[in-house]
Amino acid sequence: MSDTLACAGHGTGIVDRAEGIHRVREDPGWRESPDTPEIVINRGYCKKCGICISICPADVYAAGPDGSPQVVEPDRCIWCERCEIYCPDFAIQLLGDKAW
Repeated sequence: MSDTLACAGHGTGIVDRAEGIHRVREDPGWRESPDTPEIVINRGYCKKCGICISICPADVYAAGPDGSPQVVEPDRCIWCERCEIYCPDFAIQLLGDKAW
């Protein structure tokens, strides 16, 4: 079961309750482009360590009220993959096709 959520400052999110996955997109009219990945955070794997928040050079993430990473600036993502590579729990995925 999937639900679409709208959150001021965090854009639109798609929550798959069965999988515990939170996908964030800028807005309902978001279109996939090679320069901006879809950022997927698996809440079931995430232990809220904050590594993704501190390692991101583009400040895409911020800590939520419970300490979990929130995608607050998805358009700023430069697709360096640091969040995906350094996440010790493999909780972050960048989806899409790079242009390079």
